[in-house]
Amino acid sequence: MQVRAYIEQSSVCKAVIADPYFSARAAEKLLTRIQRTGLELEIITSLGLFDPDTNQKSNVCEETCAFLQRTAPLLHNNLVVRNLTRGEKGVFHDRYLIRYHKDGTIDGFLLSNSLNSMAQKFPLVIAPLEHRVCMEVCEYLNSLSDSDIQQQKPRSLRISNEVLFCSETYRRQVQSEASTESAAERYLRQWYDESSKQICICKEDFSTVLTAVAERAQSDRIDACKMFCYALSNICTSQVESLTEMLQSTGGVKALFLSEFPNLAKAAEQQCDYLKCGASSPEYTLWALLNGKARPSPQGYHLLIDRAGHIHLRGLTWLNCGYHMMLELDIAGFLTLLSQLRSPMMFDTLAFRMAISPLDRELYCAAACSELLYVRLLSAEWLFNAIRDERSQFEVAREIWNRFEPDVRALQEAIVLSNVVFHVRTRRLESASQWQAIQDVLLSKLASDLPACSGEVINTALDWLHDSNAVSRATLLMALAERMENSHPQKQFLARAERILKREIQDCQTVSDLPRSIALYLNCVDALYGENAKNHIFKDILDWNTFEDATEPELRNYDYRRSSNAFILAQRQIQILEGMLVKWPESEKAKAWLNTWACRLKQIPEKL
Repeated sequence: MQVRAYIEQSSVCKAVIADPYFSARAAEKLLTRIQRTGLELEIITSLGLFDPDTNQKSNVCEETCAFLQRTAPLLHNNLVVRNLTRGEKGVFHDRYLIRYHKDGTIDGFLLSNSLNSMAQKFPLVIAPLEHRVCMEVCEYLNSLSDSDIQQQKPRSLRISNEVLFCSETYRRQVQSEASTESAAERYLRQWYDESSKQICICKEDFSTVLTAVAERAQSDRIDACKMFCYALSNICTSQVESLTEMLQSTGGVKALFLSEFPNLAKAAEQQCDYLKCGASSPEYTLWALLNGKARPSPQGYHLLIDRAGHIHLRGLTWLNCGYHMMLELDIAGFLTLLSQLRSPMMFDTLAFRMAISPLDRELYCAAACSELLYVRLLSAEWLFNAIRDERSQFEVAREIWNRFEPDVRALQEAIVLSNVVFHVRTRRLESASQWQAIQDVLLSKLASDLPACSGEVINTALDWLHDSNAVSRATLLMALAERMENSHPQKQFLARAERILKREIQDCQTVSDLPRSIALYLNCVDALYGENAKNHIFKDILDWNTFEDATEPELRNYDYRRSSNAFILAQRQIQILEGMLVKWPESEKAKAWLNTWACRLKQIPEKL
C-alpha cells in the first residue's frame, strides 16, 4: 500500500488523513498494518447515513466505531479517528494526506480515491500539493474540527466532531478494567507475599479458603464460586491434587462449584472476543475451528494435542483454572459444557490433560462419545500416543472399543489406523512386525464396522482416514475395500482411491513412484468397474488430444507449458496402455493406441 509507505517514512512524526468515506473497510486495510509505533496518526472522516461503498442507507458510522473497538488491540497504538458531520450530511469531499516532519516542515498530497475502495475501480493517484496550497488545506481541516470556531457559527451551520476511536482512551479503559478489584480478590489479598509480589495460598490455608467460600455462598453463590476460582489461580500446581481430594470429602463447596461455575463460565465466554488475539493466533484459530468457521487439515490436527497448554486470555486465569478443576471433578459435565460453549480455553484444557497424562479410561470413553467431532478426534490421538509411547497396550484399546457402538468405534479405529500407517511407512516405530500386526487387525476391525455405520459416520471416517503420501493413502483405502464384502462403503472407498491415484498420475509436477501409482490405479478401476474397467479408463484418463499435442512440433514454440505438460502426460498414458496390455492382453483398442503413439513419441526430443 503506497499510502502506508508515505506515512511510515522515518522523518514523519504525525500524519493526518482526510477521507470523507473512511469506513471499516479502509480501517482494516490500513490501520492494522502500520508498523511505526512512534507515529501520531489522525483520521478525519465524514460518514453520514449512507454506506459509501453501496450507496445504501445503513448505520455505517456505528459499524465503523464497532469495528474499531473490536479490533483495538490490532490497531495503530497512537491513533485518533474523528467523524465530522453537519446534521446527517458530510462536510467535505476531497481526500488529503498531510505529513508533519520532525524538522518542523509540513507537506501534503491529494488522493484521487477513498482508501476503502482504492484501486478497485480506478487507479489511485497521489499528487503532491504546493506548499501554499498545503497550508491552506491544513488551516481548512483545523477549522472543521476546532470547537471554538464552530461555536461562533449559527447552530444550523455548526459541525459536530465525534471521536470514533482514540487509542489513549482505549488504553486507559483497559487499565481501569484491569485495576478493578473484586470482593474475591480483596479477600485473597491477605495471602499477598511481598517478596514474590504475588498471592500464594499454601496447603495449610486450604481449609480457611473453603470455609470463606462456603460462608460467602450464603449471600452470593456466584461471587463465592468466583472467589474459589481466584483461589485456584493462586495455588501452586503441585498442590491442586491435595485441594481436589479435600473437595471430594467436603461436598458443600464442590456442589456449589459444579452448580454455579457453568453459568459463570458462560457469562465470561460471552465477553471474550478471540479475534482481538489476532487472526492468526492459536486462540482465534481454535475458536474458528470449534465454531465451524474453519476446517482443519488431517495432516496437522495432531498439533492441537502436541502444542496444548498455550491458550490464555489476559485477566481470565481464574476461568482457566476453573476449567481444570471442573475436568477433575466432573468429566461428563465438563464435556457437556464444552459442547455448549465451544470454548478454546476449555478445549485446550482437555488437550493439555491428555498430553501430559496416561490414558484414563473414564475420560477416554466420555471423550470418544462426545457430541463434538474434534473432541472425538482428540481422544483417538490420545489413545494412539499412549500406545506408541508404551503407556498403554493395544489390547486395552480393543477391550474399550468392544463397549462402543460401531458408529463410535469406527472413527477411533480410523484415526489410530491412519497414525499407525504413517509411522510404519516412515519407520518411526520400533518392532515393525508388531505394528504391522496391529495395522492388519485395525484394517479388519474397521472393514467389519463401517458397513454397520450411518452414512455421516462413513463419510467422516473416510475424510479422516489419511496419510500424507497420496499413494500410501490410496493403498490404505484399497486394502480396506478388499476386506469388505460387496457394500456401499466398499465402492465409496474404491472411488476415493481412484480419484487420488488419477490426480497423482495427472499431476505434471509429481515425481513419485509412478509405476506403482499406475498399477494401483488399474487394479482399483478393475475392482470398481469390473467388465467396464477398460472402457472407463479410455473415457476417464486416456486422452487422444494429449498425444496430438505432445507430437505437434510447432506447439512448443508458441505454448511451451501446454506442449511440455502434454509430453509428460503422453508418456504416462503410454505406461498406462502398457499396463493394460499386461492386465488385459486381449484389449485391441489398447494395442492400437500403443502402436499408433509409442513410436511417434520416441521421435520427439526429450522436453524435461
